[in-house]
Amino acid sequence: MWQTILQSLATPSVASSPAAQSTLFTPFFAYESGSTYPTSYALQGITGGNSSGDYIITGTKNLANGGNPAAQGLVYQGPINASHTSQGNGSGTWTIMNVPNGINTINNPTVNSYTNSSIYGVDNLGNGLVNLVGSVSPANVTYDSAGFPASTLGFYYAGPITTTPDQNNFQVFQPKFSDGSLANYTFIHSINAGLAAGGYDSFPTRPGIHAFIYNPTASDSNKQKDIILPSSDNALTKTAYGIWHNQGSSYTIAGGVGLQYDAIRKKNIGNQSEGLGSAYLLDYDSVTGLFSNYKTFNYPSTSSSKTLETHFEGIWYNGNGTYKLPATISPGPNGSLGAAATATITRDNLTGGFSNASWEILPLNYPSTGAVPVFTTNDSIFDKASVGAYTLSQGNFSDYAFLNAT
Repeated sequence: MWQTILQSLATPSVASSPAAQSTLFTPFFAYESGSTYPTSYALQGITGGNSSGDYIITGTKNLANGGNPAAQGLVYQGPINASHTSQGNGSGTWTIMNVPNGINTINNPTVNSYTNSSIYGVDNLGNGLVNLVGSVSPANVTYDSAGFPASTLGFYYAGPITTTPDQNNFQVFQPKFSDGSLANYTFIHSINAGLAAGGYDSFPTRPGIHAFIYNPTASDSNKQKDIILPSSDNALTKTAYGIWHNQGSSYTIAGGVGLQYDAIRKKNIGNQSEGLGSAYLLDYDSVTGLFSNYKTFNYPSTSSSKTLETHFEGIWYNGNGTYKLPATISPGPNGSLGAAATATITRDNLTGGFSNASWEILPLNYPSTGAVPVFTTNDSIFDKASVGAYTLSQGNFSDYAFLNAT
């Protein structure tokens, strides 16, 4: 939903708030040549690295604008800091990783060559190995007038971070609707402890996003598990942007629902609280296949700012009952078109469900001027570190990495 490939600001900048001890780095990305950035880029996922203070961050460079140049996946390994190398921002290393040719797409094996790799989610397996998930397009894909591909597929990877990944470590997947027809667009957003989560659709012929769980170890016919919400929620769009393993067979899924259909009034209305969209959490049992503890969340509206869209972009769990959910709020309470936020949610000890959310709007005002960005997203979070999109002014797009004090 908010995973947009964005263009760069001209000059990297760093700001710190002594009171909050939080630090913003924008831009934070790999250089294209010299010290210049790609024409477009985004950071989309983050997890902990192999040493204290290190992270593994995933993203994409170059918008798939007619395939020239094709989008490429990137992985950063290292600390989030103000240093830079010949590769880009940060004192760590940047690695280009693309889905190689020669992999038959599951459910559509005639497709086996690819372009436009985009890496969304990452799980650190240790010992130099990771899981990566994201999207890729068939090599012969066509593009619309805006330069966007007419087809995307989901991919899964298990192996080392390298510029020459082994094709045997990949799976490329195209989901099916309940009638057996193939989806035109697939995005796998998140992976944790062996299960991934994403969405598929065939807009505009079949509007509405279908959320699903992807199990790479299952048989091909059982890799896709559509996410089922309670019958009381008639959302047309259901996204899954985050998945986290709690313990045993218990997982929690985060995403958004929106554009509910009211059969009585026969028109689309805003889902929950008459907004266009709400965030949600949902538990999943990988043994029984059952879903439970569904709950929606909305950033509180005020008399001067009505929240129309709240969406969870990922999930992080501290292992002790507390979840942090990176979120995008639209419009932002600071007057922006959209604002990066974090929701903190705990388990209810009595019911096993989820508490209400406490909210924080990330303090991402531009360092040198204090200007409020017109649009920011919190696309992924790991403990106190977040990454996302950063739009300082119209037509002036970038990304950021942020270290929060709280």
